[in-house]
Amino acid sequence: MRRRALILVASAIPLIPRAVASQTPQVPITVRAEPAIDTLRSSGPLPLRITVSNGLREEIYFAAYTLTPNEWNGETANLTIFDVYRESDSSRVNVHRPDVRVPMVIAGRGRKVIPARGSLSWVVDLAKWHAEGGWQPGTYKMLVRVDAIHVDRFLMVWATSDTVRLEIK
Repeated sequence: MRRRALILVASAIPLIPRAVASQTPQVPITVRAEPAIDTLRSSGPLPLRITVSNGLREEIYFAAYTLTPNEWNGETANLTIFDVYRESDSSRVNVHRPDVRVPMVIAGRGRKVIPARGSLSWVVDLAKWHAEGGWQPGTYKMLVRVDAIHVDRFLMVWATSDTVRLEIK
């Protein structure tokens, strides 16, 4: 009888989850978003720095019109902002993607390469995403996703940031 109890305990040990394993991303491609300036004001632009880090041994890429803000919103084409909450009243804020109106002189999207074990950063204006009720002063939390990152010929990844917290004054 003692032998049976020992076998049951020994077989249950592998079922205990390891905390370290859950914190390591399965695919080492990460997205980080943070304010690009010290103070964000509701009456002006809301610059947000997006950084995609590549922890793989090979380069990755995504297709984008530009990484520089412009009047036709080309820098926003492969970004999604979602799960936006205003912390002061715990309410969800509906946010609508900006329209991308590509000029007829642009042939298409270009390849933005992220080298192996490297990163790529660019700045977008969060104010281009229309928030219902406007981007009022307060603290916000949200998620940012970079869409369709090509890992190789066969695999694309949609990488989402950890929760981003912003204070708008």
